[in-house]
Amino acid sequence: MASSGLGPTLTSFGLGDLIGKPLQDILDAILDRLCEDGGLLDDAAVTEAMARTLDELSKDAETVEEFDRLLGESPDNIEGHLQSFFANVLAVNFEQKEGGFVREKIPQSQCDRFFKESRDLIRTLVSEELAKERDLSSIDWKSPEALSIADQINQEVLNILIGDE
Repeated sequence: MASSGLGPTLTSFGLGDLIGKPLQDILDAILDRLCEDGGLLDDAAVTEAMARTLDELSKDAETVEEFDRLLGESPDNIEGHLQSFFANVLAVNFEQKEGGFVREKIPQSQCDRFFKESRDLIRTLVSEELAKERDLSSIDWKSPEALSIADQINQEVLNILIGDE
């Protein structure tokens, strides 16, 4: 997308019918098609992570042209976009798996701030540790290895933000 633009990329993935629509409609349609039942991404955590990543990628763009320009300004940042996506996958996983535990330990008034801090910490762990240890695009996020990675990161976040108990 960064080198050829959104239109040609949509066409190459069989989504050419979206060309000419407003950016938000295109992003919503991409998300719907990738995350429909039986689709490429049907896990709730991955679906939410994809939505967050698309929001991040398009936050400074209102039109397809602006979106193309933003991606074109950093065509070599695909790794950064992957890191954002994987950090979002792991952050959603953390919120789903550890949310009850966190709410027992932290006053309700501080939970929003805690989860924001946890997302920031997970993003740092992904970019500074996980991405240096392995090729993120090679991880099968439904495998036992991925579950182990997520569990390790969840525990590290809890240890850092709440402390060992």
